[in-house]
Amino acid sequence: MKLPEYLKEKKLGLSIYLLFFAFLVLSLILRNVLLGLSLISIFLMSLIFIFSQYFDFEYRYFISLALILLVACPFLLIAKYERLAEYFANYVYAFLVLGIVCYFLDNLREKVKKKGYFKIYRLIFLSFLILVLISPLVIYREFVPKLSNIIKHANYYVRKENVRLNGSLITENIIITVENPKEDIEISGIVKISGWAIEGNSQDNSGIDRVEIFIDGKPGVGKYLDLGNAEITEEDSPAYELVKRFYSQCYGQEPEVDTINYWRAKLESGEVSITDMAKKFILSEEFKNRNLSDEEYVNILYRALLNREPDNIGLVSWLDRLGKGMNRNVVLYEFLRSVEYKGLCRNYYDKISKYVEYINVGINLPREDIGNSYGEQFKMSGFSFNFDSTEFENGEHTIYIYAYSPYFGWDYVSFNIHIGN
Repeated sequence: MKLPEYLKEKKLGLSIYLLFFAFLVLSLILRNVLLGLSLISIFLMSLIFIFSQYFDFEYRYFISLALILLVACPFLLIAKYERLAEYFANYVYAFLVLGIVCYFLDNLREKVKKKGYFKIYRLIFLSFLILVLISPLVIYREFVPKLSNIIKHANYYVRKENVRLNGSLITENIIITVENPKEDIEISGIVKISGWAIEGNSQDNSGIDRVEIFIDGKPGVGKYLDLGNAEITEEDSPAYELVKRFYSQCYGQEPEVDTINYWRAKLESGEVSITDMAKKFILSEEFKNRNLSDEEYVNILYRALLNREPDNIGLVSWLDRLGKGMNRNVVLYEFLRSVEYKGLCRNYYDKISKYVEYINVGINLPREDIGNSYGEQFKMSGFSFNFDSTEFENGEHTIYIYAYSPYFGWDYVSFNIHIGN
């Protein structure tokens, strides 16, 4: 080949080489948003390697591309694009490894040239190129629907590293911690997957609206294990309604949500009984300072403790006793010892128990320890899910847990388990 023709071909090869590199960088950038583009990045990397050999490029080209990506990494970290910087760093290693491989291939290529077999050498890599290009067509039926499904899910499971709120740039701070099961542990039967998830910038609650779990792959690849956002909330708790009624009847005003949740959590955990709470409210200074008449006092006991209006006979009877000097605390304790009150308590305990049993497979579960460590707004940040391992084959599996923030989208953690049923 004459020198002008060689230079012309070399220039064409370099243009194609850099074009594929530009596409590779673009795929890495989009991969930060579309979670399923890793195969495309690998495909482009393969094309770059094959073209380098076909057009007789030296190993230094790969070292140069590695340096370009390496220089970009600190700027991405400064801009708080940590995951994109991680992708770039992985391909820095990949280009360096290919650079080492190409160093030995360069020596081989020189020997091949001296023996006049360079056309055969190029033909071999041209064959590789053809195989790589037609491979997606060969597996079209499997690859295209799968890729379409991946992109469809990736468009939904998007993560934003920064958002602008009230004029300020806020950086995503989703924290997901899995406490059970432990990494690489062997499990069998039904196992509870549990932990907690918060978005550290949240001021009002955990900042997490949804948790989803997948096994053996990310969304679009792995199987979805139904957890989602629990269909019932703390407002559906029988304890929530009970506390709200007690408070509004005893103090004559609607309680704040934090107050309701404080007592609700204590009732659901068994830390206090309904009777403990009733005494706390009715014997409080705030209740006494209302200066209620005897009739008002008895009406409140009926409405708060028995959840009904007083019957005429009962009301007249209690007012007569109070008029004859009976202490109000004695009346209170008579209500608390009544068969009707104890029956209502048993009914509430049964409902609360069923609610706790149900809600404990869901999200926004009580986590006082996280509230104490990270802030009171995070005290309802737990999640829990009963995983039936018998539905899956024995062996190694990977669990992916995704958490959703209304502002920043999705983030995830993964861990490995070994099923041994």
